[in-house]
Amino acid sequence: MSEHKYLELEDHLSFFQRGKKYGDHFRYEINGFLSDNLARINKVRKTPILYTDAMHYVKKCIPFIEREIPNIAEEILGLSRGAQIPYEEAMLLQLRRELISDDILDCTAFSNFLENGNSFLAENVDLPGNLSDLGCIVKTKQKNAPDILMYTHIGLLGYLGMNSSGLAIGINMVMSDGWGPGVPPYLIIKELLLKCHNTIDCINRIKSFSRTSSRNFMLVDNFNQFCVEMTPSDFEIVNNSMNVHTNHYLNYKMKKHESLEKKSNSVNRHNFVLSKLEHGVTKDNIIEILTDHEHDICLHSNSNANNSETIGSVIMYPSSQEMSVNFGKPCKKNFITFKL
Repeated sequence: MSEHKYLELEDHLSFFQRGKKYGDHFRYEINGFLSDNLARINKVRKTPILYTDAMHYVKKCIPFIEREIPNIAEEILGLSRGAQIPYEEAMLLQLRRELISDDILDCTAFSNFLENGNSFLAENVDLPGNLSDLGCIVKTKQKNAPDILMYTHIGLLGYLGMNSSGLAIGINMVMSDGWGPGVPPYLIIKELLLKCHNTIDCINRIKSFSRTSSRNFMLVDNFNQFCVEMTPSDFEIVNNSMNVHTNHYLNYKMKKHESLEKKSNSVNRHNFVLSKLEHGVTKDNIIEILTDHEHDICLHSNSNANNSETIGSVIMYPSSQEMSVNFGKPCKKNFITFKL
């Protein structure tokens, strides 16, 4: 991995300064990305969106972000200054998925406890738009709060990650009606990792957000593992001994919100991973699951930007505070380990 795709933010930096350093570090890539079909949004959408229409939605979301996660809003302002782009375009980079919005399947995630009792969370990141060149790792050090380690994409301040309190969070797309202005789930995860110490903290905090869109959060710490399935206005907890989530709702109360018509692939992926976990799991088993092609766990799109493909693979070990990352297809088995 290029050293340029790793960034460490020191604990003496303010939120604005963190964002400015991030924006300056990735300035070339951010500007190139924005100029490529509106951050590649229009490479993926069935109907291209005009810049003015995209900005109209972004401006509706800004008051929610500034009110509910003001520190991260300051970081986004810093990003805009460092990357030398308008504040609204820096916000657009946080809201790409809401602007794409089509029923595209994203990600397979699973968690459990290893034979030594330590937990893990593993996820293949499946996204459209040929984003494999944008994967990066950002470590943020904090005073009097958890340090965090995130896998994300250049220009996006939040995605999935873990913190020094032993909390790890993954994410899956689930589809529902009711998407609208609010705080995007990617930034909610960042806020949770910055401020929460365990899964229970997260669940209590999730209630307070005005959410833009539906998602599943996979929450893991040293003692518990949960899924939290969400729509913009509703959420329920899934508590299973083996945590597996793809792209359909599992909680019976949430199934009424299901709007993904073609979910058979999601069900097949879910059942395959569940069957593998039932036989016990080791670190080698985790990689074996992530590299499976027969059930589309490791997903290849043949460079078709309209389709999801596996652009990265992440395995987090909260107790040892380690994250193993494969940038690109996990079947290449080029995992790199990062530590908090």
